[in-house]
Amino acid sequence: MTPESPVVPGAKIPEVVYAADRPEYLPLPTIHRADGVVLSRCKLDWRERLRVLWTGNVYLSVSTFNTPLQPLRPSTFHWWNEPGDPYGVTDNWQVRCAGKGEKA
Repeated sequence: MTPESPVVPGAKIPEVVYAADRPEYLPLPTIHRADGVVLSRCKLDWRERLRVLWTGNVYLSVSTFNTPLQPLRPSTFHWWNEPGDPYGVTDNWQVRCAGKGEKA
Protein backbone atom coordinates (compact mmCIF):
# COMPACT_ATOMS: atom_id res chain seq x y z
CA MET A 1 0.00 0.00 0.00
CA THR A 2 1.54 3.30 -1.02
CA PRO A 3 0.43 6.88 -0.31
CA GLU A 4 -0.85 8.62 -3.44
CA SER A 5 -0.88 12.20 -4.67
CA PRO A 6 -3.02 13.94 -5.64
CA VAL A 7 -5.09 12.87 -2.65
CA VAL A 8 -8.30 13.45 -4.63
CA PRO A 9 -7.64 12.82 -8.35
CA GLY A 10 -8.98 15.63 -10.54
CA ALA A 11 -9.35 18.13 -7.70
CA LYS A 12 -6.89 20.99 -7.41
CA ILE A 13 -6.56 21.11 -3.62
CA PRO A 14 -3.32 22.20 -1.93
CA GLU A 15 -1.63 19.34 -0.13
CA VAL A 16 0.51 19.12 2.99
CA VAL A 17 3.03 16.27 3.17
CA TYR A 18 3.53 14.76 6.61
CA ALA A 19 7.02 13.38 7.31
CA ALA A 20 8.44 14.82 4.09
CA ASP A 21 11.85 15.25 5.73
CA ARG A 22 11.71 12.25 8.07
CA PRO A 23 13.45 9.25 6.47
CA GLU A 24 12.20 6.86 9.16
CA TYR A 25 8.60 7.42 7.96
CA LEU A 26 6.85 7.27 4.60
CA PRO A 27 5.89 10.74 3.32
CA LEU A 28 2.11 11.10 3.52
CA PRO A 29 0.37 13.57 1.18
CA THR A 30 -2.76 14.97 2.85
CA ILE A 31 -5.43 17.60 2.44
CA HIS A 32 -6.91 19.42 5.40
CA ARG A 33 -10.46 20.60 5.90
CA ALA A 34 -11.29 23.69 7.97
CA ASP A 35 -13.10 21.56 10.58
CA GLY A 36 -9.92 19.57 11.33
CA VAL A 37 -10.50 16.52 9.11
CA VAL A 38 -7.32 15.33 7.36
CA LEU A 39 -7.58 13.07 4.33
CA SER A 40 -4.97 10.87 2.63
CA ARG A 41 -5.24 8.16 -0.02
CA CYS A 42 -3.28 4.94 -0.54
CA LYS A 43 -3.15 2.60 -3.49
CA LEU A 44 -2.95 -1.18 -3.21
CA ASP A 45 -0.72 -3.28 -5.46
CA TRP A 46 -2.24 -6.33 -7.18
CA ARG A 47 -1.23 -8.72 -4.38
CA GLU A 48 -2.86 -6.49 -1.76
CA ARG A 49 -5.99 -6.19 -3.88
CA LEU A 50 -6.26 -9.99 -4.11
CA ARG A 51 -5.65 -10.35 -0.37
CA VAL A 52 -8.45 -7.87 0.42
CA LEU A 53 -10.74 -9.56 -2.08
CA TRP A 54 -10.02 -12.99 -0.59
CA THR A 55 -10.04 -12.11 3.12
CA GLY A 56 -12.15 -8.95 3.24
CA ASN A 57 -9.70 -7.54 5.81
CA VAL A 58 -7.79 -4.27 5.90
CA TYR A 59 -5.59 -3.64 8.93
CA LEU A 60 -4.81 -0.16 10.26
CA SER A 61 -1.76 0.44 12.43
CA VAL A 62 -1.51 3.77 14.25
CA SER A 63 1.37 5.01 16.40
CA THR A 64 -0.32 6.85 19.28
CA PHE A 65 2.85 7.24 21.38
CA ASN A 66 0.62 6.41 24.37
CA THR A 67 -1.66 9.39 23.84
CA PRO A 68 -5.43 9.18 23.29
CA LEU A 69 -6.39 7.77 19.91
CA GLN A 70 -8.03 10.18 17.49
CA PRO A 71 -11.14 9.07 15.59
CA LEU A 72 -10.23 7.20 12.38
CA ARG A 73 -12.44 6.24 9.47
CA PRO A 74 -11.00 3.87 6.88
CA SER A 75 -13.09 3.90 3.72
CA THR A 76 -13.17 2.76 0.12
CA PHE A 77 -15.35 5.63 -1.05
CA HIS A 78 -15.58 9.40 -0.66
CA TRP A 79 -17.53 9.57 2.59
CA TRP A 80 -16.98 13.33 2.78
CA ASN A 81 -19.09 14.02 -0.32
CA GLU A 82 -21.65 16.77 -0.32
CA PRO A 83 -24.53 16.93 -2.82
CA GLY A 84 -23.61 18.54 -6.13
CA ASP A 85 -19.86 18.24 -5.58
CA PRO A 86 -18.34 16.77 -8.77
CA TYR A 87 -14.96 15.89 -7.21
CA GLY A 88 -16.20 14.40 -3.96
CA VAL A 89 -14.77 17.31 -2.02
CA THR A 90 -16.11 20.73 -1.18
CA ASP A 91 -14.76 24.24 -1.10
CA ASN A 92 -14.25 23.92 2.65
CA TRP A 93 -11.15 21.75 2.08
CA GLN A 94 -8.37 24.16 2.96
CA VAL A 95 -4.79 23.80 4.00
CA ARG A 96 -4.46 24.90 7.61
CA CYS A 97 -0.84 25.92 7.24
CA ALA A 98 0.31 29.51 6.94
CA GLY A 99 2.22 29.14 3.69
CA LYS A 100 1.61 27.29 0.45
CA GLY A 101 3.62 24.11 0.26
CA GLU A 102 4.49 24.20 3.96
CA LYS A 103 5.28 20.79 5.39
CA ALA A 104 3.46 19.51 8.47
